[in-house]
Amino acid sequence: MNTDPKDQNTIPDEILNARAELYAQVEERIEIKGQIKEYIAFRLGQQWYMADTHQLSEVLNPQRISLLPRNRKFISGIMNIRGNIVLIADIKALLNIPEDPDHLYAKIILTKIEEDLTGFPVDEILGVVHIDTYGIKPVISAMQGLKADFINGLYQQEDKHFVLLNLERLWLEMTNKLGTPNH
Repeated sequence: MNTDPKDQNTIPDEILNARAELYAQVEERIEIKGQIKEYIAFRLGQQWYMADTHQLSEVLNPQRISLLPRNRKFISGIMNIRGNIVLIADIKALLNIPEDPDHLYAKIILTKIEEDLTGFPVDEILGVVHIDTYGIKPVISAMQGLKADFINGLYQQEDKHFVLLNLERLWLEMTNKLGTPNH
């Protein structure tokens, strides 16, 4: 038995070589060229969207929506969230996305814009993603009209193409259509 303290603290060459090989196999590092921003990714119909999480208050499971008589097409109704009356607005109607009348939404994105809580139902939540803003492509000139005003850009991640929505602009358009004064 070797009693030399130097030999007891020495790592065998086989282990060092195995570690070196593992470190050499580390996946390619992603180069950050812009800023890293946090977005919530969700689906409406067949299209994937993202919205800046700074515009987001929380994500809710579907709840009972009270319908409002004689309302605009884009207003789904209202909900009571912990004592707050929240307007539920249909992004599909605001963006002229065809709606299936028998469709049920999977989640509701709750936003807090200018102190107003508004819920936007969505078909599916992919989750929160962190993206390099350098990869955001500008809105192409072919996307004209009101719809383009709500879009901050386009982004591709793996096999999914995302439209980056500006929920604040959607909210402003909605309040303008309702005649609600801005704060």
